[in-house]
Amino acid sequence: MTTVMIVGIVLMVARIVLRIGILLVVIWGAVRLFERFRTPQQQPVTPVLAPAMVAPSAALAVAEPTSEAKDTQVGA
Repeated sequence: MTTVMIVGIVLMVARIVLRIGILLVVIWGAVRLFERFRTPQQQPVTPVLAPAMVAPSAALAVAEPTSEAKDTQVGA
């Protein structure tokens, strides 16, 4: 094989690889564009649960003295 043939084969392979690479990039871009503009699917609605109540404890409880307890009923 002569050097000219080797260079020709290398250039031919490089051209084919470049075309395949460009084709893959175009396909990737088309898929990304399609995914971006397609109509979104509705997600099933799941009820949002309220956080659990904290169990009362002695550390959290603030007891009001009974002598200073105020009557909250109207008219009493």
